[in-house]
Amino acid sequence: MIELTLPEFDERGSTKDLVMLVLLKNHPLSAKQLWYRVNKGFGKSISYQGVYKTVSMLKNTGVLRKSEIGYEISLDWIKRVKEFTEALEGRYCNEPSL
Repeated sequence: MIELTLPEFDERGSTKDLVMLVLLKNHPLSAKQLWYRVNKGFGKSISYQGVYKTVSMLKNTGVLRKSEIGYEISLDWIKRVKEFTEALEGRYCNEPSL
């Protein structure tokens, strides 16, 4: 089964959403840089541990990857999401439902 983690592009979102929004604009970033940008950029008060746990969970599920410089969104995850959405669109736009 495919597990999709799609962020809400909303500044009121969850910590996962905010981490993804930050990495969408700036990458790679260390966990400390992510923590700072989530809190400063969105006016939040999320603990470093909370951001780190979120980043670790996203890394463990393959959404993020860690390079020598820091964390970034995984290109493999991006490709899987693209393939899934293209297949979904093809099924719903081109084939009648029975």
